[in-house]
Amino acid sequence: MDEDKKNEAIKRVRDYVSQHDDFSIFYHMDGDGVVSCALLNKVLSSMGKNIVHYRATNYEDFDRLDLSEYTKNIIICDINVSEKNLEAFRNHSTCVIDHHELISGDGIVYLNPKMWGDDTYTPCSLVVYRIFSDLLGGYEWIAAVGIASDSGGKSNKDFMEFAAEKSGIKLGSDEYAHDNDFGKCADMIGSLINIYNRDGSDEALGILISGKDLNETIKNERLLAAEKHVRKELDELFKRFEDEKEVHGKVIFFKLDPKKKRYSSTLVTTLSFKPEYSNSIILFMTRINSRLIRINARASNVEGVSLPAAFREVFKTIKGTGGGHDKAAGASIEAKDEETFKKLILDALDNQLKVRGPG
Repeated sequence: MDEDKKNEAIKRVRDYVSQHDDFSIFYHMDGDGVVSCALLNKVLSSMGKNIVHYRATNYEDFDRLDLSEYTKNIIICDINVSEKNLEAFRNHSTCVIDHHELISGDGIVYLNPKMWGDDTYTPCSLVVYRIFSDLLGGYEWIAAVGIASDSGGKSNKDFMEFAAEKSGIKLGSDEYAHDNDFGKCADMIGSLINIYNRDGSDEALGILISGKDLNETIKNERLLAAEKHVRKELDELFKRFEDEKEVHGKVIFFKLDPKKKRYSSTLVTTLSFKPEYSNSIILFMTRINSRLIRINARASNVEGVSLPAAFREVFKTIKGTGGGHDKAAGASIEAKDEETFKKLILDALDNQLKVRGPG
């Protein structure tokens, strides 16, 4: 690990924040993104800075963003922006804080732990916390919620134990440190997002920002109601998955009802941590419209798999976009290529490790 590169990158981000006053924050529309934004709120507020706009964002939004309404200074967190996406921000002063695949970062302030050779799986929440740790004392619980939401507890056990001690809670026995109040809060935030999409992300952000502590937050009535609603939906979808899944050795395909597309990420993530599927590669395929199918893929405990690399191999043959982490990634393909995609992704994964086997 190159400590000099690490310190230089952190200094650039801190200097960027210090030198400007009015900010817009673009954050990924998931638990880790919401938490990253909440932590940035705490930092900027403590420094007397103004946050003029918040924008919960998914990757497809970048193709149709109108940036004229946003401030000159924009912080993007927990989004694996591409070089093409960044073109839209060239007339702005832009800072990107991320933990996905590396980009060049030319012309922007850019920080990603992979820049200094740190390949530990570190959710963006923890990246933000570490950049501004001197300003975030007392908010370890918020960072821990983000880590739990992004399945980062296993690789960041020391921090989770530290946050648990500070919050006075017990972690439980789950190696991903999810069976505790941090994980409960993460699920509740995810439920609010599942039901209300971008509005749910904004509401979850407000709840985290205003919450006094973890205990108060998990008693929030809106979060409790969302969790109850989503749990009922997921129980029904789990049953459908069992009946309709298509198994090819370690690889499992499942076609999700488009009316239930908002539950895709939560459902596939939850399944990937169930003991019976922990060594499987699960791909949810959801028809978004007449032309596109969205893929949500997980391989939480499968060693030697890189889902983004498999997607890149597939997209040498068919049209598509995708990216993410080795064990958790997403993609979009044209609906006409559905069966071709399934064959190609099996071939690509088989090149990484033998996944087919009997069945």
